[in-house]
Amino acid sequence: MVEVVLALAIAAFCLMSLLGLFSVGITTGRDSAEEMLAAHIAQSLVATRRAAPYADLSTTPSRETHFPLPPLTENVEANFASAILLDVNGNETADRAAARYRLIYVITLPDDLEKPARVYLRLMWPALAATPQNIVGAYELFTSIAQQAEPAE
Repeated sequence: MVEVVLALAIAAFCLMSLLGLFSVGITTGRDSAEEMLAAHIAQSLVATRRAAPYADLSTTPSRETHFPLPPLTENVEANFASAILLDVNGNETADRAAARYRLIYVITLPDDLEKPARVYLRLMWPALAATPQNIVGAYELFTSIAQQAEPAE
C-alpha cells in the first residue's frame, strides 16, 4: 500500500514538472515568433528604403498604405517624439486596434555624399504599451545606407 502511494506521488511530481515545462516552451515559442516577425519588418523597411533612398513612398497613389520611413533628403528628421504605429505587415496605420508594433527611427545624414546615411530602427510590442515597463519585447536595427547623388528631375 505504501509503495503505491509513493509511486503515485512520484508520478504526480513528474507530471507537474512536465506541465510547467510546457508553459515555458509555449511562451518561448511565442516570443521568438514575435521577434522574428519584427526582424522581418525591420529588414523589409531598410531594404525598401535602400532600394529607393530618395523616393517619397508615402504619397504613391497605387499604395493603399503608407511607408513609415521618410526619404533620405536634407530635410529628414528623427522621429523620437511620436512613435509610428505599424500593423502586422509593417505598414503604417492610424487604427489603434490594428497596431501591432511601435516604430521609432533615427536617420542621420552625413554632410558628405561619399559617406553613408546611418539608420536606427526600434520596433517594440505591444504597440499600445502605456509605459516602457509594459513593453514585452523590442527589436533594434542599426545599419547604413549608401548615398548617391540625388537624381535630377
